Amino acid sequence: MSFLFELDVEDLTMEQAETVAAASVQRGAWPVGFGRARGRWRGLFRARAEGRLMFEMPASTGDGRHILSDDAIWDAPAWAMVPELLPLLAETTRVLADELPQGFALRATWVGSEVRQEVEIDAERLAELVLASELNEFTRYRVPALTVRT
Repeated sequence: MSFLFELDVEDLTMEQAETVAAASVQRGAWPVGFGRARGRWRGLFRARAEGRLMFEMPASTGDGRHILSDDAIWDAPAWAMVPELLPLLAETTRVLADELPQGFALRATWVGSEVRQEVEIDAERLAELVLASELNEFTRYRVPALTVRT
């Protein structure tokens, strides 16, 4: 069983994927990787209904540091995460909001764990939850699409 970040994005384009990946590196955010191999999405992508793609961001950095704290408790109301890594993950929520006008959903969870609630939240509030180490395993946090005013 693996701990990971599920990211659900409707109508994700390859250009957006590449932009998010590059911006996450440029802004010192949590690593988000994308790619294509033999004309198909590669990595941890899997097709979802209604034209959505879901991918899993690793729960550890490229240098092997894991986001979950050693004292994280399975049934706690929120995950105990390593404090010095939280700003990286918070910055990723901002990158995603900046680069994905269609919105996105994020969840920190164990593979196979059920979603018990979905909360609509703006990206800055989600970044605040991350920084406070208040992400809940059973909650999908949905950042809505940007509305363009004319």
